[in-house]
Amino acid sequence: MGSVSQSDSAATLERLYEDLGFDDGTLLSTVVEARDGAKTEGWERHGEWLLLAGRIGAEKVYFVEDDPVVIFSSLAPEADDDALLECYRRAWSMARPRYLFVARGDEIRVYALSAPPAKTPHEKATIEPLEVVQKAGEAARRLKAFHRERIDHGDALDSDMTSGAGRADQQLIRDVQRATNALDQEGLSRRTAHALIERVILIRYLEDRKVLVPEYFADIASANPTWAKAATGGSASKDGRALIGAKSTFAECLDNKALTYEFSPDLPKTSMATSSSRWTMRGRLSEVDTSSW
Repeated sequence: MGSVSQSDSAATLERLYEDLGFDDGTLLSTVVEARDGAKTEGWERHGEWLLLAGRIGAEKVYFVEDDPVVIFSSLAPEADDDALLECYRRAWSMARPRYLFVARGDEIRVYALSAPPAKTPHEKATIEPLEVVQKAGEAARRLKAFHRERIDHGDALDSDMTSGAGRADQQLIRDVQRATNALDQEGLSRRTAHALIERVILIRYLEDRKVLVPEYFADIASANPTWAKAATGGSASKDGRALIGAKSTFAECLDNKALTYEFSPDLPKTSMATSSSRWTMRGRLSEVDTSSW
């Protein structure tokens, strides 16, 4: 018997699209080369979501009107539980989708993207799938509750499975509230705190998408030896938890008050009571679950 490859997992998804009727709706590939023919209009409307889904490793996205509702991903048949959790974490971080379908060889797993993933690599939290189908041929029968028609009509969306405080968008709101409270306690006005947090999120967004590269931050930090030192630190808190999402050069800069404000020259500095020696924007954010950022 020949070895089973990830292409077999992709073939499992192709059969799933047909069995559950997704081929008859707005099912779009994340592959750039797929932007031709009848799919061009879909890319024009949903291109930003598709590019994001492609970056997290998804193969296709199913849309209901303008909303990305279902993410489809495939893993190698030998992929372990850590790979499954990473696949879930990436899909969860998109915030808007409700379901994740993962093919692993001939196996299909369905997850509701309603619970936050583990916060650190040391946590062994397990995300339980809604359904696990061992044979792709059983999907039409076992997964009929997730048929395209039920998703289009909202029957598969209006349930406790896909709602709740654990969704990434709700998590982000709580993160901002906690960060604001922490900065307020440091002496920063809430108005300035909100503006600063918004700027941090924007810069991290641009950094994550390679619009702002490490050289950009290094160039600004080079104006001051202390800044340069801050910008070359290690972007993890003492407990090993990554800050502000993936490894970030910008996260290093947040350890220095003057350098932090260099990226936000329009924000008022006089309202900041905390001295430079006690300033640590990065420290305040370490109290917040930033995996949704």
